[in-house]
Amino acid sequence: MHRDIKPSNLIIEAHGRVSVINSGRAAPHTDDDRAAHTMLTETDALVVTLAYIPPERFAAPASAALDVVSGVHALGLVLYELLTDTCAWELYEVSAFDVPRAVSSAPPRPPSALAPAAAGDLAAICLTAISCDTSRRYTSVDEFPDDIESAR
Repeated sequence: MHRDIKPSNLIIEAHGRVSVINSGRAAPHTDDDRAAHTMLTETDALVVTLAYIPPERFAAPASAALDVVSGVHALGLVLYELLTDTCAWELYEVSAFDVPRAVSSAPPRPPSALAPAAAGDLAAICLTAISCDTSRRYTSVDEFPDDIESAR
């Protein structure tokens, strides 16, 4: 599973398919893969882009298991940025130490407040994906794009 989904790690191929690049931060998806994992996890180093890390990752060791809802959060942040041309949380002047509090203490601005075309179902889908409450997020990577497609 990739641990650093962000716009600069995504590439749109000729036929519109999106591929993830920079797999150097990917984590093993199964327990069998964990044995062959790199020192990144073994040393509990947290190497991510802070604006795209799910809030629950701040409280967990870097070696903690990743799950679908963490990946959905990052994809939701990419969607937010596509819709609004800005990050969900204003972190430009926030120190790395204060990012967890900034992200967890206030909901993001509604996408429709920044881009009127992002109102309605698309805004709700985006906000569901980036919710700080993991129980409110999509639990399947299939549900998320299915809802986006339905909102078109």
